[in-house]
Amino acid sequence: MEAVLKHYGDVEKNKNEIIRVQKKAFKMNEFIDVRVYYKDKESGEFKPTSKGVAIREGFLPKLIELLVDVVDPPKTLKDVEMIQQGIKNHESDNE
Repeated sequence: MEAVLKHYGDVEKNKNEIIRVQKKAFKMNEFIDVRVYYKDKESGEFKPTSKGVAIREGFLPKLIELLVDVVDPPKTLKDVEMIQQGIKNHESDNE
């Protein structure tokens, strides 16, 4: 059974769905879960769907780098180096 270690937050996808970001543990492994949740019509509670991804924390820096490129592509090599340095700083802050 999965255990939720930390709930980072939700992003509203539409009035009936959210994207939830959580840190979870399963069989002694920790991962970040980014998943779509739907609002149950009877209870009004948000429940998980199969739409999502579970990511080991070690893969997050590269994934974040790629997502930043999607939103704001680096213009120069210096921009790329600054992004990479920011990721390294973030990693050391979380150790």
